[in-house]
Amino acid sequence: MRLVDYIAAYSDQTFDDMPLNEVDIAALTELSNLEMDDLVPADLTGESWVTLAQVQVWVAKTYQANVRDIWSYISQGRHDVLDALVETERFRQVRLYGFRSLLDQEKGVQFAALMVELPGYKKLVIFRGTDNHIVGWQENFMLAYRKTMPSQKAAGRYLAEVLDQDDQDQVIIAGHSKGGNLALAAAIQQSATDQELIEGIYVLDSPGFYEETFEQVGFRRIQSKVYEYLPEDSLIGIILHTATAPMIIKSGGISLLQHFIQLWEIEGKQFKRVESTTVTSQLSQETLNIWMKWHGPEEIELLLTLLFDALYNTGVLRLTDISEHFRTFINRLYSEARKLEPEERRFMVKAINDLLLIWEDLHQDRLYQVQSRHKPLSLSAEVYLRLNRLNRAQSLASVLIGCVLIMMGVFLFLEPDKDLHIFAVAFLLGTALSGIWDLRHFYQAGRKHLHYGNLLTGCFSILTCIWGIYDYSQGSQQIFPYVLGGWMLGMGLVRAYQFFRLRYEDSPVPIWGSLLSLAGILLGVLLVGHPDFSLYLPDLLALAFIVQGIQMIVSYLIYRKESDLYRFIDQAKHEHMD
Repeated sequence: MRLVDYIAAYSDQTFDDMPLNEVDIAALTELSNLEMDDLVPADLTGESWVTLAQVQVWVAKTYQANVRDIWSYISQGRHDVLDALVETERFRQVRLYGFRSLLDQEKGVQFAALMVELPGYKKLVIFRGTDNHIVGWQENFMLAYRKTMPSQKAAGRYLAEVLDQDDQDQVIIAGHSKGGNLALAAAIQQSATDQELIEGIYVLDSPGFYEETFEQVGFRRIQSKVYEYLPEDSLIGIILHTATAPMIIKSGGISLLQHFIQLWEIEGKQFKRVESTTVTSQLSQETLNIWMKWHGPEEIELLLTLLFDALYNTGVLRLTDISEHFRTFINRLYSEARKLEPEERRFMVKAINDLLLIWEDLHQDRLYQVQSRHKPLSLSAEVYLRLNRLNRAQSLASVLIGCVLIMMGVFLFLEPDKDLHIFAVAFLLGTALSGIWDLRHFYQAGRKHLHYGNLLTGCFSILTCIWGIYDYSQGSQQIFPYVLGGWMLGMGLVRAYQFFRLRYEDSPVPIWGSLLSLAGILLGVLLVGHPDFSLYLPDLLALAFIVQGIQMIVSYLIYRKESDLYRFIDQAKHEHMD
């Protein structure tokens, strides 16, 4: 069940029947993202207000999506939430007022907030997150080099004015994305007396804070009132540090799409919990932390200044401007890039390249960790990983092996008479070694019920080898295509299942491993159906040798060039472990 389903399921429940909960609050935070600047009164007294039905009519008249892009998809989801709220007895009487907004490109600030009142029950202060304006995204990125955002001060002033209106009623403060950061920042800035009027602070997948923020007296007074939520694949809420141990939510969609509340899974009257964020989210967090330490505040500020200056010079002010005039935007952005000084272009390319190198290094480390756990990789996968990491331990060996692989590939391409019997023998030998490898893992495993996949693949490889040797001894002319095809089909299916289990158990799944499993299945079917295709296998193998050899040499050159960065990564990993 998701947000719209939840609203419909409990539509007839009043707040007397069912108290306000975290899902209700999340639904109400979505209202702050609607464009209603000229509709909702700015007065904080609550004497003048608008209903959700009035907002619905306003949005229907004013909103128009000129193109179907990701932003229009997000906006439509929020409109669906509004439409669902209007139809319920539970939310029909909601009042909106106190809308304030500030948008200043020169100062780099985007801020908006409003009051949501449930008559006779609760009042909520809702802060808007990052909206469609480029300046809002620019302000978000400021957190990479500044300890505060301009909108945090505006949020503090707004909340102080709200609390001054009525010193008897408690309020709930909430926000999604940057809005959650503003909600907590605003609460921290209040006096001890005003903080007693805060019932709770709900932070929904929001960028965090620098650690010194949590040492402030203002934070310690309200720490017990903070409730943080992250989707399992969070890429926004993992930025910097969270104020508390966040609740991790099961979410639909993938990657950045999980940021949007409409996709969060609901179980009963609360969000569905999971134990931890995904490996992708964890690696993203580690990557950002190391990258920010490596470049430091000054370099990051320079990078973002160059980037956003180029964006503004193209004439775009909103994300939708890019999608509506995409070709024009790309041409102008290219022109702006050419205007940069050569040193500036090199700096930008290097900064982005460093981010990718850090991600790849951490990802390779995580794959190595998998091997020591209950789902070890296959022999071929382990060989592949070890070859690609030789540049870190034995750089000369990495270059030599790369050169040998390239020469082997070239030889296979140039040799006109390719004897498939040689490949058949090599295949059977490799199959036997792979089977022994998997059986060894199963034998050494401490929890064998988690290792039946290795037992299956080991037995399958050994039986395939016996089958091939028997057919070969009988003089069969089709042994190689059929045996190889059957083996690739079977192993591809088993490996695909193992990768599925890895994903299910929240372990890193290499993309290349998944693709190789799929390729193995397809190639196996092709060989069984068309044995003559085996004549092209030497060429495919030659290409694989050449590509792998080039990759090893290029990896070595990159490592030598970026050796300082890799040493910094290793140091950061050791500090993290300590």
